[in-house]
Amino acid sequence: MADSGESYASSQTLLGSCEFLRPPETIEEELAIIAEALDAGIDPFPPKKPPSRYARIALGWFMVIMMVSWVSQLLYRYVS
Repeated sequence: MADSGESYASSQTLLGSCEFLRPPETIEEELAIIAEALDAGIDPFPPKKPPSRYARIALGWFMVIMMVSWVSQLLYRYVS
């Protein structure tokens, strides 16, 4: 461990990156995070996407299939 200074610096970098995982405690911290995102070219408030018709149809059919499956399992238990 001759290079303990380098490993200490890399561990500080790793610990510093974990700091971003905690939620901001003050409004100033939140505004600083938003400013950093804007400087990096990230839109922190993207426009809302319109709901997809295909997603609603797929979800509806999935729910129908699940309900038919549950009813058939229930009926199979009582019949046998």
